[in-house]
Amino acid sequence: MASSVTNAENKSWMETPPTTPLIRHFSDQLVMSMPWLDKIADPLQQSIGKLFGQPGQTNYKIKDMLNGVWLGTVVHPIVVQVPIGAWTSSLILDVAWLMDQNDGIAEGSDILMWAGNLSALAAAATGLTNWVD
Repeated sequence: MASSVTNAENKSWMETPPTTPLIRHFSDQLVMSMPWLDKIADPLQQSIGKLFGQPGQTNYKIKDMLNGVWLGTVVHPIVVQVPIGAWTSSLILDVAWLMDQNDGIAEGSDILMWAGNLSALAAAATGLTNWVD
């Protein structure tokens, strides 16, 4: 069992057996139809890799923190819930404001929108550090 886990960790998502073959097929087709993405992704990935350096360096410790090494799991899926929840709640308050144009509802919606925007920066940072590997 441990050897299959090790082998799966060394492969990209495209090399692993699909759990949903139809979705994997269409996802693969979509990605392969956009080779221009590599022209953007490759330099970005190299730049981020250089920014964090090698294991043992100070910047790499920041990368480990953003990746969730301290937690024992990837942080990005956890952090991304904050902007999604804030933006969804903001939308609900906007709809509520349409029914009752209360300034408090509008202010609450604005606060949630900005909380979502700020937390999206944290989600992007954790996502980039996870993606660079």
